[in-house]
Amino acid sequence: MLKTSHQGLYRNLFKSAKVAIFVVEGEHGVVIDSNVRAAELMGVRREDLIGKFVVDLFPADLRPPVKDTLEDLWDEDGVCGYGCRLLTPTGAEVPVRLATSVVVQDDLAYLAIFARPDDARSDEDQVRLQEELRKAIETANRHADEARRAVEGKARFVTQLTHELRTPLNGLIGMSALLSEMDLEGEARRTADNVAASAQSLLDLVNDVLDFARVEAGKAPLRRSPFHLEDLLRGVLGTFAAQAVDQEVRCELQLDRELAPWLLGDGGRLRQVMVNLLGNALRGTSGGTVTIEAVPVDDRVRISVTDTGCGIADADLGRIFEGSEGGKSPSGGTGLGLAISRDLVARMGGQLEVTSREGWGSTFTFSLELPATVEPAVPQPGVAQLRDRAVEEFAASAFADKPRNLRILLAEDNKVNQTVALGMMRKLGHEGTAVDDGRHALMALASGDYDVVFMDLQMPELGGLETTRRIRAGEAGERYRDIPIVAMTGHATRRDRQACIEAGMNGYVAKPISSERIDEAIDQLSTFGGVEDSRGAPFTPVKLISQMNGDTDLAAEILGVFREDTAARLTRIADALCNYAFEAVVHEARAIEGGALNVCAEIMVNLSRELLRAAEQKENESAEALVAEMRGELTGMVID
Repeated sequence: MLKTSHQGLYRNLFKSAKVAIFVVEGEHGVVIDSNVRAAELMGVRREDLIGKFVVDLFPADLRPPVKDTLEDLWDEDGVCGYGCRLLTPTGAEVPVRLATSVVVQDDLAYLAIFARPDDARSDEDQVRLQEELRKAIETANRHADEARRAVEGKARFVTQLTHELRTPLNGLIGMSALLSEMDLEGEARRTADNVAASAQSLLDLVNDVLDFARVEAGKAPLRRSPFHLEDLLRGVLGTFAAQAVDQEVRCELQLDRELAPWLLGDGGRLRQVMVNLLGNALRGTSGGTVTIEAVPVDDRVRISVTDTGCGIADADLGRIFEGSEGGKSPSGGTGLGLAISRDLVARMGGQLEVTSREGWGSTFTFSLELPATVEPAVPQPGVAQLRDRAVEEFAASAFADKPRNLRILLAEDNKVNQTVALGMMRKLGHEGTAVDDGRHALMALASGDYDVVFMDLQMPELGGLETTRRIRAGEAGERYRDIPIVAMTGHATRRDRQACIEAGMNGYVAKPISSERIDEAIDQLSTFGGVEDSRGAPFTPVKLISQMNGDTDLAAEILGVFREDTAARLTRIADALCNYAFEAVVHEARAIEGGALNVCAEIMVNLSRELLRAAEQKENESAEALVAEMRGELTGMVID
């Protein structure tokens, strides 16, 4: 509560300050916030200042020196009493005195500009004014720091809350997956489909809340790299193709011929904005048209999304981007996607705007500075061909020995999760028995016959980690000291994985569980012979050379291809993680897994699977740690 009050106090001070305050984002020099006094000084609405380049606030003759001065300020503690003029939209010039302060938050720098009209007062008044400005800067910095801690605390709370919400969601999604595999007809099939759709909608909402908290806390860093605009936009349209067909909506893409094919900017964040805008457009449109248009305007690219849907009432236009404070969006969503998009566009140096007429449709528009660039270098064709040849020749051998039908002990305290897991195990041909906690798991092992244990980490009385330690210590009997144990967890963090390894577990399944994940975990135990930890044996070239019928040169060539290809993929994964582009991470992780299987790299296979799970759960920090581990593992994969 204290942190929340500090944040509110900061906003009140910001709004009620008697000096004009402009907050400028460092990389692009764009105004991302201002107070009421700043709007009054410029003679505009506060919203009209957001997204403007700071140098455009000054007359043309002052822009070059002001630009140079502002660039120098990033390396200083700020200035006080700098005299200049501001330019209003009407062309009037306002003499002002400026003070500045640099604020750093989450490794991002912001410039606070304090302005007050300069009415040529006496030296004594000027001294007093400078003292007031100095105190205002100190107060703003102090409360900005308190507000930053409050936002970070809220982000941590939201992150934990979303993890907790996933527990019942996992059950819903698992149950709906089991229902979808049943022979249902008519009303029963429609009901099952509705349950699945509702569960997925809830999961999407949880992810939206998590994204909103990350953006609000400033944990959405921007990355500038080449991207192909048409491919990006067509990819977004493809994501919604099935939904558009169901709603009989025609989706169109209109690209100006003058646009360069390759642009420099944050393609991942742009894609996130476009997904939100297109999803919002489709929610409010049925039987009409949704159009994405991109055109060059001066040195920027203007992108718009237009729909012929329900439109937005005039009373709602003013709060359409307010997110959690604005209630539901007119199209029926939560509004979080629009709030996230507005903030991301502002961080990229633009301003998201909307025009709409109720009953006729809406248009969302923004423009960004996206310079033309050249197409990035691509791997040589021989690399892909050699990799494909290796896949064709040796993929089948990786899982030659499939496991028999197993007797599985499931330790899980959630009854819904028990039902889901047992149902999936039965469909895979295995026999499962469920217990509610670790104590009963020990009793079941002591009196029963099992081949493998699936163990939830968080259970009452005796948790999964301690139960595993006791099994390894022989409390369930000597014959079960080495039984394979697979952890089940919704928290796929590096710390959790390390704790599982140290306790003696052989692997883990990330929740929500699925038949594929259970089968993969069992395959992993079979393929690598129930390894002592979840990472597998260190890489040696013996197996690979044997696969090549003793041809060391061919083995070295294939390994070299794998190393080159994997290094490039890890770089792309790192870029994708910076943009929270988890779909791209999933794609690359699966490709690395396939290549690692072909070169008999057990640890790399398991690391890629862990990365895949982390990406599916949107565990950014865990995924980044895994990328670092994979790079380290890759350096040791050589044939002397």
